[in-house]
Amino acid sequence: MHTALAALEEAEEAASSASGELKGSIRVAAPVSFAVHCLAPAVGQFLERHPDVSLSIDTDDRMVDLVRGGFDLAIRIAQLPDSSLIARRLVTVRHACVASPALLEHLGTPQKPDDLSRFPGVVYSNREEASYWKFANDVVPSVNTRLDFANGDAVREAAIAGLGVAMLPTFIVHDAVRSGALSIVLAKHMRPPIAMYAVHPSTRHQSARARAFIDFLVDKFRGDPPWDRGLFSDGTADELSI
Repeated sequence: MHTALAALEEAEEAASSASGELKGSIRVAAPVSFAVHCLAPAVGQFLERHPDVSLSIDTDDRMVDLVRGGFDLAIRIAQLPDSSLIARRLVTVRHACVASPALLEHLGTPQKPDDLSRFPGVVYSNREEASYWKFANDVVPSVNTRLDFANGDAVREAAIAGLGVAMLPTFIVHDAVRSGALSIVLAKHMRPPIAMYAVHPSTRHQSARARAFIDFLVDKFRGDPPWDRGLFSDGTADELSI
């Protein structure tokens, strides 16, 4: 199976090299919400440039084994541990603590992280809860978590419904914040941003089409992400960098 797949990939690569045009498929693993909100709207431009290339994007928030899964690359939001993977930085990812206006009217607006102890919480279950609620200076408030989801969009919708306060990447909540469905709280206490990376196995030959796709992503998302522009009325986002 693996031998046949490798032979097919070599044939596709040889065809690409001979013609000067990229050909073949690219398998990508990506977080669900980023794929929905950011990746899917962007890839059309890449496919238009390379009509003989196809993309297969597997959306799963869990870490996958790239080699075993046969993926050319993955998109990951994390402080990357030492590994055999080679990473290229794509974009800064900021988080925001959000709640519905109705919940804030009922319980008041928190002024410091410990104020969240009087709030119900909605949690993203693919992350440890202590890490999920971490603010600047490693402050972790005690939040009464009664609801969790394995998907960030579901967490956002529960927060909009007033079911609790949540901590989510801004690319998931920016539209809800701009529409007034959610309010950002504790912005000046937020932990530093992290980065999103395109990673690929160092132990595996990287095809020209996969390299081209990573180059496209780096160029597409370089600079300040559009979803953060003007999101923090106090300029907090502009003060943060990595």
